[in-house]
Amino acid sequence: MHETSKYSLDGQNVLFLVNPTAGNGLSKSEKSEVRDVALLVQSLGNTVDINETSAPNHAMEIARSAQVKGIDSIIVVGG
Repeated sequence: MHETSKYSLDGQNVLFLVNPTAGNGLSKSEKSEVRDVALLVQSLGNTVDINETSAPNHAMEIARSAQVKGIDSIIVVGG
């Protein structure tokens, strides 16, 4: 039997919610790092999607939509 901790992302639908303008904004290398981490999470057997916010309160809209779509985990990334 495969045992996982409550923090495991194994087999989940995972959303990376990225605010590219938070703080000083995300650099190209930081955006690349987000993609690399997302690929790693995907390689562990998860379904991964990346969404970037584009306006104030957009993150809330994306999160509500994710809940309806059955997203298991949201990883929030800001600058």
